[in-house]
Amino acid sequence: MKIGIFGGTFDPVHTGHLIIAEFIREALSLNQVWFVPAPEPPHKTGLAITDFNIRAEMLELAVQSNPAFTVNRIESDLPQPSFTVHTLKRLTDTYPQNLYFLIIGGDSFAAFRQWKDPESILELCTPAVYPRPGFDYTGISPEVLKKAVMLPWPLVEISSTMIRERVRAGLSVRYLVPEPVENYILTHHLYR
Repeated sequence: MKIGIFGGTFDPVHTGHLIIAEFIREALSLNQVWFVPAPEPPHKTGLAITDFNIRAEMLELAVQSNPAFTVNRIESDLPQPSFTVHTLKRLTDTYPQNLYFLIIGGDSFAAFRQWKDPESILELCTPAVYPRPGFDYTGISPEVLKKAVMLPWPLVEISSTMIRERVRAGLSVRYLVPEPVENYILTHHLYR
């Protein structure tokens, strides 16, 4: 099977994540997209993030209506912080029959050489890169670029930071997050 791996903090998941995942699923004819929430992202060590289980529950609510989407909590069983290379090694050891595509934004891809063991990541999967505002790929080596799939896609300028700020300010997040996620945020008084 062809599997898209979409990792992130998802604090919270928003419609931009879902739009990107569905577009990439169709563009690459993926069988499934696995959303992989990070318990402790290495780039956010020391920052306050919402509890892992709460973020995973919101993800499950967000993807429940799409049979091609699932939430995989694999990183909760791995050493922390969560490094993509460790996740991919575990996935390829557990499900060696799958072909993996790592769904990442252009901002992450621009910094790919600073990731832990980028060479191993490129051996374990194909990066599927979607554009992000303000980032280009001029500093990325040709060897890395030729291993990636660059997807033309209109910019989706929704961010989890924006969602948290709007909730904190008492503003609506309707249509920015799936309705079950909005209800979860309001019911559990998140981001206030």
